[in-house]
Amino acid sequence: LLLSVRKDIGLGILTVFYFPDVVEPQLADASSRLSFLQAGYAYSNPLWFDGEGEEHGAAKQWGARFEQTIGDADISIHYVDHYDRQQPVYFDAGLDAQGNYNLRPLYLKNRNFGLTYVQVFDALILKVEHNYKDFYTSENKLIQFADTLSLGANYGIPKSHHQLAAGIEYSIYH
Repeated sequence: LLLSVRKDIGLGILTVFYFPDVVEPQLADASSRLSFLQAGYAYSNPLWFDGEGEEHGAAKQWGARFEQTIGDADISIHYVDHYDRQQPVYFDAGLDAQGNYNLRPLYLKNRNFGLTYVQVFDALILKVEHNYKDFYTSENKLIQFADTLSLGANYGIPKSHHQLAAGIEYSIYH
């Protein structure tokens, strides 16, 4: 579910988004050819960690984007505060009733700040995108949270990082 409000501001457009719920991902089990798990491993129910020591089933996710066209260029800046479903932290959750080694995914909140620039030069289009992904959960808070739930070792806490993409597109008409 996505709620959005759009407002013209000068020559640009401001859009504010609100995501009132988190959709639980469907992770493939070890018998699937799409799974990263080996036989004898299973996923347990995921957790959603807000970065402050709380686990939430309901989300407080939102974002905003400002877009503007200047001449032949489209410029957009965005901010999103959400649970990142692409980079969970996996914790050892012990053995389940079938004797499978359980991994429990923990989804962290993060903030994304980004900029998109698209410039048109006749049939040539130049595109540049930048995004900064800020995992504002401290490692200590995450470990304390896991200890309160009696979770074991974790496997890879994501670090805040930049992402940059650039591309050139040339249209051929025939």
